[in-house]
Amino acid sequence: MSSSVQQQRLALLPSSVSLTPSASPHAFLRLPHPRTLRPTLYLPYPGGLLEVQQIRPDTDKSRSWFVDQAVVSDGSLTVLTPFDPLFLVISLLSHLPAARQTNYLSLPDLFDALSTLKYAPPISSDGGKGKGKEENEEEEEEGEMAEDIVKLGALECVKQRLDKCCEIQEYEGTTLYRLSLPLTIALLQAKVDRLASGLYGAYESTSLAEVTPVGKEEDGSKDDKKFPTVSRGLGREGAGDGKGFSEELQLETRQKNSIAILANYLPPALAHKLSDTYSFKALKLHLATHTTSSVLSTTYLPGRGSSNGGEPSGGGTAAAERAKKVKAENAKKSRGVRELESVNKKGMQTLTAMFAKKPAVKK
Repeated sequence: MSSSVQQQRLALLPSSVSLTPSASPHAFLRLPHPRTLRPTLYLPYPGGLLEVQQIRPDTDKSRSWFVDQAVVSDGSLTVLTPFDPLFLVISLLSHLPAARQTNYLSLPDLFDALSTLKYAPPISSDGGKGKGKEENEEEEEEGEMAEDIVKLGALECVKQRLDKCCEIQEYEGTTLYRLSLPLTIALLQAKVDRLASGLYGAYESTSLAEVTPVGKEEDGSKDDKKFPTVSRGLGREGAGDGKGFSEELQLETRQKNSIAILANYLPPALAHKLSDTYSFKALKLHLATHTTSSVLSTTYLPGRGSSNGGEPSGGGTAAAERAKKVKAENAKKSRGVRELESVNKKGMQTLTAMFAKKPAVKK
């Protein structure tokens, strides 16, 4: 008598979604990542799409999970988070050949055309050092992804995003779609504004050296910052609390960082177009008149691809490397140490001088 052992893994996902075979009618979709175009897993559910990501322990270390009274030997963690299909729609339609991007296509024709395109291959398990997968295996995966792209077009949440980012025409009872750059940029700008206002909380104090109390706002209400690490990151870049920055400068700093976040899920060319719609006058003036090693002085966009070979447009490779090194050094220091380094030490004795052995008094 043989018994099959089912391997267990730990997963984090919305409580409204179940992954048990008996309760879940959902099927995973293998689709091109919006930025890299490499195969990525998504899970459709009644509310839309979930992005599937897995965190694995180092290969040289063994990890496990304790769940109630059981031990899960697989130390990885699978995270399924809500994902806006808009990023997939924008990326796929942007991948159409230039000649076809000007055509209006029906929903079935549009996703049939998208399913025939070539996308980036998956990253091999050995990091690309080995021979990789056999040709027939790659063709099989490409066929599966083509089928999943067609299935994606049948989802209601995808049709809703098409209505928002496309120009629409009606022809003999058929709805035709064509990606609209102005509509797309407007949707992405709205996302930037929501991130800039909701991710960082209230503005910091605009008075020099005056730090906003932690946990409370000026009106006595509770601090609503959901991501304090973001504010600490801005502080390491010279754009945090106690600097006396105007609200305009703080807003532009937040907008620039928000664009960098969205760029993780945008085609590189579109990410640059989105960034170009912001002037950042106050931020540019501040960076031009202050000595700073902040990464805000460079165009930090993931997967950036441009005519300059994919290098930052704000200082070249050397400047980017220097900023990267300084940021790495500052990340090792606590906020207290960084603040002490900026104190004027003129006329102050060093600790070694204070505790040094005093010279003997001659009698």
